[in-house]
Amino acid sequence: MKKAFFLLAFIFLIGSAFFLNPAAFMADIVATLEVWLFKVYPSIFTFYILAALLINTKLINAIIHLFRALFKHLRFKSENSLRLFITSIFVGNPASASLICEALKREEMGKDEAEDLLKCSAFLNPFFIVSFLTSLHIKYALLIIFVHVFSNFAIALAVNRKNPQTLIKPSRITFSLSEIMTSVQNVIRLLLLISGIMVFANILRYSLLSFLNLLSLDHRALHLLIANMEISLALHTLVNSGLPFFLILLLFSISSSFAGVSIHLQVYSVIREEKLSYKIFLIHRLLQALLSGFLFLMLWPLT
Repeated sequence: MKKAFFLLAFIFLIGSAFFLNPAAFMADIVATLEVWLFKVYPSIFTFYILAALLINTKLINAIIHLFRALFKHLRFKSENSLRLFITSIFVGNPASASLICEALKREEMGKDEAEDLLKCSAFLNPFFIVSFLTSLHIKYALLIIFVHVFSNFAIALAVNRKNPQTLIKPSRITFSLSEIMTSVQNVIRLLLLISGIMVFANILRYSLLSFLNLLSLDHRALHLLIANMEISLALHTLVNSGLPFFLILLLFSISSSFAGVSIHLQVYSVIREEKLSYKIFLIHRLLQALLSGFLFLMLWPLT
């Protein structure tokens, strides 16, 4: 009965938003796809392929081996986990979740090891973050990126604290064209999945805002909260919100670590095929958001 009620409410919410203003409803979908095409597609496709090259050629292994004195203290269960963690810093989610699932399919790690990686490999692409902060002094962008990256490192240290130091061995650089082409196919499927979920999340956001406007509940706090349905919109809304500068950057740090409902749906869609736990991912994103807020408060006086 409850499921039927929520389903009917969902249909009513979206249907009423569409029929109240069909042109605006469709324009919002087009705007979402423009964000996907001009911001999401270039960064994810480029860095996913670069990450695949680094992994498949084992060039990332050579880099990790060079800095092994530092990386071994992260105490990942295997060098493969460490490699995926470092790579995820640059590709961001849901691409990093997809790479973890690829490794799981190839039986390069077990389910427990994959779920441990999900806990601490939740990054937004640094260039994606910077794209929203171009009008600010570079030190603020660097502060946000440091907080975002370090929060994941802190979670990794906590999750892996009982493991021995990671054994890092030298490896030869290789190349496999078939694996690269498989990665191209995977990233295309991933990008199409992302576009669909982004549109779905923004339809829901638009419908909620339309309903609130009908009730005359046009409050800025509600707009900021609902904007977190999709992370790119959330960050754009924050930067242009007119809030005090300190509060904008604090909320930016928290929002970028939680990453928005849309990315959560994308990660869920990727990991459910391998029966990995979304609950674990969600709990650690909430923890990361709190940790990022705390780190930002600690470091802000130094700026």
